[in-house]
Amino acid sequence: MKLSSSFLLASAAFFSMTSSATEDYVDASAGYQTTEEVFEYGRKSQEIQSLLTNAEYKLQACKEMPIYYYVPPQEDIYWKSTYVCTYNVPRPQMSFASDYAEISVEVFYNKNIMLNHEGQVKVRYWTVY
Repeated sequence: MKLSSSFLLASAAFFSMTSSATEDYVDASAGYQTTEEVFEYGRKSQEIQSLLTNAEYKLQACKEMPIYYYVPPQEDIYWKSTYVCTYNVPRPQMSFASDYAEISVEVFYNKNIMLNHEGQVKVRYWTVY
């Protein structure tokens, strides 16, 4: 029993440290009602989306991956979820390669003003043969 309670305490401390350490990347100048709006209107997200559109990538699907905390975060701004969208380059029917890109946006929530903010935005590319 003591091992599991210490594990939970260590996990909570880790997520607390992770939450406060990544706050440096939060764009607090713009707030959004939903995570979809963060992806759609966030400054860094829009830049990457326009680059992918210019390279002929098409949006396939998006999903939100929420962060579940054992104890609610004490910080005013905390890491709420990651919003992930996958893109691909449409190819002719007989093509043997497909190019993909994935954008992941860290979404932070501000408890004081009840708005979401854009955090780090990461892009990953890969090709399937």
